[in-house]
Amino acid sequence: HGPAAAIADYDAAIAIGEGIRDLLLSLGGKPPLWSPWAQVELAQWYLARIRLKGAGHSIQDQDAVRSIADDLAATGQQPLATGLIYRLAMAKLPRPVLWAIERLLRPFAGRI
Repeated sequence: HGPAAAIADYDAAIAIGEGIRDLLLSLGGKPPLWSPWAQVELAQWYLARIRLKGAGHSIQDQDAVRSIADDLAATGQQPLATGLIYRLAMAKLPRPVLWAIERLLRPFAGRI
């Protein structure tokens, strides 16, 4: 249990996701073979690992998320790309900052 075990789990999930992506791309498949939602799912695994490792120890994962966002934007999926970039920025914030933001926004829950 703990962060080390979670990182290992995300390592495995990302390796599987990258393998599927590489296979589909080798078959000539951008969308629809590798759907935008599958791309976002892989990016979310990277984002989780960024949160666990910290921003300073996850440069390759950050680059992978940016690459996926760029691919999504290039295929007309700008809202998904923008969402990933936003989540990347949030994932890079230290936990105390995220906690403070959540506490400040809590009174506005459901209104914004």
